[in-house]
Amino acid sequence: MNYKDGDPKTGSLRTVHGYTISSKRYVLLERSEIVEVKGHGLGYLMSPASEDEPDWMKTAWEYVLRFDHVLCDGSDPAWLDPAMMKIPVSSPALLGRLKGYVKPFDFVLAPILRTDALDPEERAEKPILITCFRKHSEEWLNAAYYIVRTGKEVAYQSATARTAASR
Repeated sequence: MNYKDGDPKTGSLRTVHGYTISSKRYVLLERSEIVEVKGHGLGYLMSPASEDEPDWMKTAWEYVLRFDHVLCDGSDPAWLDPAMMKIPVSSPALLGRLKGYVKPFDFVLAPILRTDALDPEERAEKPILITCFRKHSEEWLNAAYYIVRTGKEVAYQSATARTAASR
């Protein structure tokens, strides 16, 4: 990591800068090139990138660095919204809630809704959306979503689409 071309025999050190959110979430840069990314704790999220873009954490870090004006090139990744959790249907309680929707030991997807501005009472009442498991992120926005508490079918609209529609 510290040596140019990764070869300590050359004795030639390189200057690497770090941008850190927490101890295990950081990115290392050499000039404006990302050398290494760490995303500890993000493993529960499904990769939103298409299969031809395997390193979605690097793209996510590029977005963070542009957002914080560390990098000033490129545009936001199209897959930025939604962040999707893969949830196994492995308990009788969860299966009971989703009866008729999924089979035991199946998976569902749940988008992480941006509701940080809500107070604790409102947050407890926020809708929990789920949809059938889909491996390809291109299918997530057009999928049928259901509110877990009511079973009502709803259309998911990404924050990016809501922002564009309000302009």
